[in-house]
Amino acid sequence: MKPEIVSAKKMKIAAAIGSGMTLNEACKLAGVSRISVWKWRKNDADFDEIIDFAMDKQTAKIEDMTIQKALDPDPANNILRIFLLKTRWPHLYQDKNNVTIGTNHQIDVSLKSESSSKVALDAIAVLGALRDAGIVIAGKRHSDRLEDSVLPAIADDEAGSVSDA
Repeated sequence: MKPEIVSAKKMKIAAAIGSGMTLNEACKLAGVSRISVWKWRKNDADFDEIIDFAMDKQTAKIEDMTIQKALDPDPANNILRIFLLKTRWPHLYQDKNNVTIGTNHQIDVSLKSESSSKVALDAIAVLGALRDAGIVIAGKRHSDRLEDSVLPAIADDEAGSVSDA
């Protein structure tokens, strides 16, 4: 393809994306494949920057629309509000599945799990491993109480009588 044709197609794609089209739609409009666009982006830093700017412009529009929708008091927008709060202020609204255990050394254990019963089992396993390693945990009786109170709930959960909130 001649350089002037490639240049015209690149500008057509950038303008289409900047106006709100998806990359697929822009490629169809310009008559090129997505692979060509990715190759052009890889080999042409200016074109890559233009496409990034156009996509950022789209993202800003989506963000504006999302915020306006989240401000609507309709309860149907609650999930949207939760999502925005979790992404904008993760230090306050992110799901917290971390256990910090104070010893002579600080130990931070992240528990990545989707169910509270799995988190509880992970916590019990961590406490047991620390105890087995000879690390004295202040309030050992508390961890025993945790095991005593959580294990029946986990059994109930697995039987289907307790649901995660």
